[in-house]
Amino acid sequence: MLYGPKAPAGTADALRAIYDRDPRGFVVAPEPELGKTIALGAWTSESTGDSEFGTGHLAKCPQVDADAFNQFVDAYRGHGPEGTPLELLRPGST
Repeated sequence: MLYGPKAPAGTADALRAIYDRDPRGFVVAPEPELGKTIALGAWTSESTGDSEFGTGHLAKCPQVDADAFNQFVDAYRGHGPEGTPLELLRPGST
């Protein structure tokens, strides 16, 4: 989840609350080029280790909608080409 510096007040705190729900496999960061926009992104692949072929998912919005954001996260997190099970991921690890 990325957010611009002109996003509505409280955006970083709202995104942090979503992150804190379950931070595995997650990145939350400011992105100056987004301006007022918030963006959610994910890369999914049918095959583990196949990062060349897959599907990018991007949702851009003007404010945080926790229900919609949680649906996006639940739909796409853990379905990337890395193949690492979420239960093995720890925040801050590589």
